[in-house]
Amino acid sequence: MKRIFSISLLIFSCFLIACEEDVESGLSTPVLDARGVQTDRFSFAITIEEDGVNGRLYYLVQTTDKAKPSAQEINGSPLATSFDLNGSDFKLASMPGLAPKTDYTLYAIVALGDQLSKVASLQVTTQ
Repeated sequence: MKRIFSISLLIFSCFLIACEEDVESGLSTPVLDARGVQTDRFSFAITIEEDGVNGRLYYLVQTTDKAKPSAQEINGSPLATSFDLNGSDFKLASMPGLAPKTDYTLYAIVALGDQLSKVASLQVTTQ
């Protein structure tokens, strides 16, 4: 009985930690979808949940051998591209100037005031 109680308490604690992470992130994670991949660029779609449509989207692309940046790093990066969402829940964007036959990862977040979403990522290989 004591063992079942301990396991139940452990599961409940993990559930609370997971819930706290969702609350701390504040906003829903954007959804990324590759649309057109070419030798030196790719296009992608970004879908944002309703809670982030009045925020600002930040995204950056780097080769897959580099470490995944945090939401705070993307938000503060001079290499990140950003734009206001202006109430829109769907945007199309492109990333030009890439090397051919190279693996890249696109990272994106939504920022609204002090709230940052979790980092969304999408891997793409140029042709």
